[in-house]
Amino acid sequence: MSMRSCDVILAAGGSGSRFGGPVNKVLTELRGIPVLRYSLDLFGVHPAVRRIVIPCRPEDREAIAALAADWREAHAEEAAEILLTDGGPSRQDSVYNALLLCREPLVLIHDGARPFADAAMIDACLGALETYPAVSTGVPSKDTVKLVNEAGEVLQTTDRSRTILIQTPQGFRREELLAAHDRFRGTPVTDDCSLMELAGHAVKIVPGSYRNIKITTPEDLPG
Repeated sequence: MSMRSCDVILAAGGSGSRFGGPVNKVLTELRGIPVLRYSLDLFGVHPAVRRIVIPCRPEDREAIAALAADWREAHAEEAAEILLTDGGPSRQDSVYNALLLCREPLVLIHDGARPFADAAMIDACLGALETYPAVSTGVPSKDTVKLVNEAGEVLQTTDRSRTILIQTPQGFRREELLAAHDRFRGTPVTDDCSLMELAGHAVKIVPGSYRNIKITTPEDLPG
């Protein structure tokens, strides 16, 4: 396979406690379509994507499997293969489980609750991986960001011109990411780029979009 071929991990194994309600937020309908379906429609037909691996909770597996089967039935044979695996107690565990099913030298990781990514972001990540072992989409912060202590007292005001709000997709060379997961297993991090940073790898930022929001609470759902 070309080095630009990749697998995709769609993270869908979270509890969604901040979203609330009886249904996983990735299965919630947005304009009549399940949120996760937007990501399948994007990544599943991209020419570089060979397979999509979805880590999910046992209680969501049947619904996500049915969604994936419906999507595959509606698309040509050349569309990406879709695999499901068990989610873990943390996002890090879920991604690791999915990584073990990936086969391509490059892996993209995307939040299943982030329905408005686009093909330009995929292409930008894959392009950056020709030079860097890790890449993330992101947008410049529009707001001033302050670091505070546990008492809520300001410790430092960051330089807004150098502050980036991190999004997904993020991209990685699979072997380097697996090594970082193995080395820092159990270390609390909020994304896989943080693991690569801990391992001493440079992480490249490529343009995301302010439209590329993550559905975290019901208020995030566009009307």
